[in-house]
Parts: sequence; structure tokens; C-alpha cells
Amino acid sequence: MADFNAALDAFIAGVNRISLAAKLHCPRCVRLRSGQGKYLALDVIEFDRDDPQMEGDGRPTSVFCFVAAEETTTKGLGLVSVGDVLKAAGYKKPAKHARGNIFDDHNGLRGRSGQREMAWTGPEYL
Repeated sequence: MADFNAALDAFIAGVNRISLAAKLHCPRCVRLRSGQGKYLALDVIEFDRDDPQMEGDGRPTSVFCFVAAEETTTKGLGLVSVGDVLKAAGYKKPAKHARGNIFDDHNGLRGRSGQREMAWTGPEYL
């Protein structure tokens, strides 16, 4: 589990780097909503423009993605491997098809194809 936590931390740091490089109207970052369950939700946290250091609590505005914490097979999603990055289908559930994996060479930040870096908006569409 230590490898999973380290890979997840590196993924979150990479997503935040991409978001900060986008120079959005309001500063934002991604944080882990909860540390338990089959799918860990990463929420987008937006901050006031007056808090460029992002030191306050911020407010969750949406789900950035889900990361699979365990290998599972479901009727709706099919086979999901540990570390799969899943686009959000809603606030509480992931969409079908993994968009990357936090254990691959580029830490899940380039999607399955490995060609394009993940956008600040989230995992790529299919």
C-alpha cells in the first residue's frame, strides 16, 4: 500500500502542476476527498483570487477524477485494475474505461495513449 500512496501523491502533485500552469481565473488544486473505498475521489478545490498561495480551505466545486484503490470487476465498469484513473460520471461514481494508471511510466498523467498530457479539465474523453 505504501507504493500506492506514493504513486497517488505523485499523481496529485502532477495534476496540481498542470492546473497551476494553466493560469486559470481562480487558483485551484486537486485534493483527495476520502481515503477509503474502492474508488478514491479527487475533488477540484477552488480558492479566492485574493488567496494565490492557496492556503485557505477553499471550496470543492466538482470531481476531477477517481482512482481505483483495489482491483474489481463490475457489470457497469468491467475489469478495473489498482491505480486506474477514471473520469467522473457524477459526484459519486466513475465512468467506464480507465483513462490512465498511476503506476505507468508517466504516472497516469498522459492517458492510455501516452501521447498527450492530461488537461487541467481532467482525464481525456474517449
